[in-house]
Amino acid sequence: MSLENAASYLYKMRDDADFRSAIREAADDEARLKLAHEAGLVFTHEEFEKTIEEMKANNTLSIENLGHYEGGLRSCTPQ
Repeated sequence: MSLENAASYLYKMRDDADFRSAIREAADDEARLKLAHEAGLVFTHEEFEKTIEEMKANNTLSIENLGHYEGGLRSCTPQ
């Protein structure tokens, strides 16, 4: 479930401008995770990283798209 939440976080970052803006304004990873948890998306940083790797392996996240997320919670903000 947590891996699914991490994937949902990526999709929410892509699709929800208000959520994306709040994440961008968050001070640090802890604050970003708190915002994700408040949105019902409970996962750890490690689960997030694993999700990125699985999505790349399954071709559901391309290298081009990964550039928008930059591979981590701290910088996981689509451009």
